[in-house]
Amino acid sequence: MQKKIQLGTSNLKEKIYKKEISKEISFCCILNLKCEDIVNYFKLRKIAPWFIPLDAKMTLENKQGYRQIKYVWYKNSWRYEARFHTKTPKAQLITYPSWRLDRIRPGKGFGPDHASRIEESLVGTKWIKSSIVRYCARQVSHGVANKKQIEIIKKAHFRARLRNY
Repeated sequence: MQKKIQLGTSNLKEKIYKKEISKEISFCCILNLKCEDIVNYFKLRKIAPWFIPLDAKMTLENKQGYRQIKYVWYKNSWRYEARFHTKTPKAQLITYPSWRLDRIRPGKGFGPDHASRIEESLVGTKWIKSSIVRYCARQVSHGVANKKQIEIIKKAHFRARLRNY
């Protein structure tokens, strides 16, 4: 059963975020998190590989066999989505807790200033089309990925810096 909780901006968020929180947190703590234990989710934001703004909307999800925490915010006409997930049970390649960062620029389908929707994923230090990353992930799951596709998937998943891992 998937359980979602969404949290918007609040004074509680700012108070928790501004406290001095360690850059690393216990991996065991993440695995044993309950959705009501909000403080640990704010600690998680501090160890992300990139800055996640305070006004980012946070969604907590209990998936089948793992947990996912998603942060969404808007900047310069882009919609950013940072996702952290614990070790996923059926993963073949990424067997550790990791982060992903995607961004979307919505399109405009009419008029002289029409534009296509752009969806990109951060792979290493470069933004590439998310469709390429999804294709590589399918190839890996089917066991037919080449070295370049495996490298793309590895670079798209940033290892979470957690203690006791």
